[in-house]
Amino acid sequence: MGGLLLSGGCKLEIGSPINIDGKSCLNKIQQYLATPLFQMISIISLKLNRYLN
Repeated sequence: MGGLLLSGGCKLEIGSPINIDGKSCLNKIQQYLATPLFQMISIISLKLNRYLN
């Protein structure tokens, strides 16, 4: 398997140690991890609002 190429030039290789060159790269990874969760919560809350209203 290849890897996950994040915006900003940060690459996560599967099965290899993660090399982070600075905090900006770490922030990009955290943003990437937080986004799907945020989208899922938003969708669930939208569906709940439809059922409750």
